[in-house]
Amino acid sequence: GIEFSQDRQEHSAKAYVDALQASCGLFDSFNVVTEFGKFVHQHTSFVVSDIEYVIPSNELTGKDTVFLHVGADLFLRKVYSELPISFPWSIIRTENLQQGAAKKYQIVGPLCFAGDVLYSEIEAPLITESEKFVIHDIGANTLSLWSKHCSRAEPKLIIW
Repeated sequence: GIEFSQDRQEHSAKAYVDALQASCGLFDSFNVVTEFGKFVHQHTSFVVSDIEYVIPSNELTGKDTVFLHVGADLFLRKVYSELPISFPWSIIRTENLQQGAAKKYQIVGPLCFAGDVLYSEIEAPLITESEKFVIHDIGANTLSLWSKHCSRAEPKLIIW
C-alpha cells in the first residue's frame, strides 16, 4: 500500500492570487507580473528511493534514523538554506505488516556530513528497510541543481 503524509496543501493559481490579494491588496495599485516556473513544474516529478538503513533511536536523536539514496545532492535548497521547504512524502509498503502506533523518524540522505537531513522529524508507522520512500512535487529546483558531491551520479530519470 501507499501511505501519504498529511503535508499536502492546495496548489492552484487561484489560491496564490487570493493569498496575495488578502495579504496586501497588491492588485489595487499595481499591475502584477510573476514567474510561475516553480508552479508549473513542481508537481510534475517525484523521486523514489530504497530505504537503505533504519537505525534505532538513541539519547541524542530520540527518533529512528532512516537513510535514503538521495539527500543534499538532489535537495540543495532544502538542506543548505533556511527556506521552509517541506516536500510531501509517502511510503510504498512491500508487505502488509502490522503497523502499530506511529513513531518519530528523521529522514537523511547518503552524503557524509551531518547536514544531509531531509526531514528532521516525521511520524509514521513502522518503517522497514524493505520499503520505498517517495518524495513528491520535486519538479522544480532539484535535479537542475544536482550536486556532484563525491562524484555521485544523477538518479535515473523516467519520462512518460
